[in-house]
Amino acid sequence: VYRVQAEMHFRRGNIERAAKLYASTNLTFDTVVLQLLDAKDRLMSEKERRKHMSENDDEDIDEMNNKSWLPKAVNKVTDTPSSSVSYFPYPLTSSLELTAVRFYVEEVLRILPLPAKCQRTMLCTWLCELYVHQIATLTLSNDIDKDLMNKFQEFLRQHRSSLDPAITMNLIASRGLRPLIVFYSQLVGDYDKVVYFYLNDRRYNDAITLLSDAPFELVECLIYKSIPALIEVEPEATIAMMSSKPKLVLDKCLPALLRYCEKIDACDANDHSLEVDDEGRHVNFAVKYVEDCLIIYDNDYYISSDNERSKQRRDLYQLYIFLLAKYDAADEKKMMSILYPLLD
Repeated sequence: VYRVQAEMHFRRGNIERAAKLYASTNLTFDTVVLQLLDAKDRLMSEKERRKHMSENDDEDIDEMNNKSWLPKAVNKVTDTPSSSVSYFPYPLTSSLELTAVRFYVEEVLRILPLPAKCQRTMLCTWLCELYVHQIATLTLSNDIDKDLMNKFQEFLRQHRSSLDPAITMNLIASRGLRPLIVFYSQLVGDYDKVVYFYLNDRRYNDAITLLSDAPFELVECLIYKSIPALIEVEPEATIAMMSSKPKLVLDKCLPALLRYCEKIDACDANDHSLEVDDEGRHVNFAVKYVEDCLIIYDNDYYISSDNERSKQRRDLYQLYIFLLAKYDAADEKKMMSILYPLLD
C-alpha cells in the first residue's frame, strides 16, 4: 500500500511525500534509489506530453504520440536538453531524479536509529554530496537558491557529528563553494582556514571579528600569525581585539608591534593612511595597546614577584618606556609619570 501511494504521489509531483512513503515500505534502499534514478519517463503526465508535442512543428509529431515517451523524444520535441525542463516547484540540478533521491535519503536518515553510526555517516556523506552538487550546479547557472543553501547549512549543523570533517571539507572545496567552506570551517572550529579566506579576500574586519569572538585557546597561535598583517591595515580594530585577549604573550606580539612602529616612522607628516589625533600627530596604537595591558596588570593583585605574569609586567614597562622615548608628546608627561616614582 505504501509503495502504491508513493508512486501515486511521485507521478503527481509531490516527491517529498513520495520519499517519506518509500522510506516506510519494505523495499530495500538500493531498490528505491535505482527506481527513483530511473523514473524520469514516468514523471511527465499525459497532459504535459501533449503540450510539449503541440509546440513542435515536426511532421512526425503524430507518430511520436503512439510511442513511449523517452528522454530522447523530449530532446527532439523541445529542442532543449531534457534535464533543463522543470516540472516541479523544487530546486533542480541537471537531473530531476537527484532531488527525489535527496528527499528519500533524508527520510531514511531521519528514521535510522542513532546507534547505527556507520550507516548514518554514509548517508550523511552522500547527502552532503547531493546538496553540494545541486548548489554548485545552480551557482554555475547564476541561479542562487538561498532556501537550498539554508537547508544545507541546517543539515550540516544538525548532522556534523555524523560527518567526517576532512571528507566533508573536500566535498565542499571540490566545487569551489567558498561561502560554504567558511561556514563549515567555522562550524567545526577550523579557524585557520576561515581567517585564511578572510585575509585572501581582504575582509580584514571579518577576520578581526572572528578572532575576537572565538575561544582564546583555539585561536591563540592564529592571532600571533595574523596580527602582523592585520595591524598594518586595521590598527585600531586589531589593537582592540588584542586588548580583549589579556592572556596574549607579549614576546610573541612584539614583532607585530615593532613592525607597525616602523610603518609609522616611514610615513611623512602628510600621509593620510594613519589615524591622527586632535593635534594632527599620528596615533600610535602600539602605545595604546601597552597602556591597556598595563592597566590590566596594575589591577591584578595576584601578581607575585616570581611568577610569569610579573615578568611580563616588567617587560611591558620596559617596552612602554622605549615607545614613550620615541613617540611621547613634547611635554613628555607620560614619561615623567613613570620616571618620577622611580626617584623616590
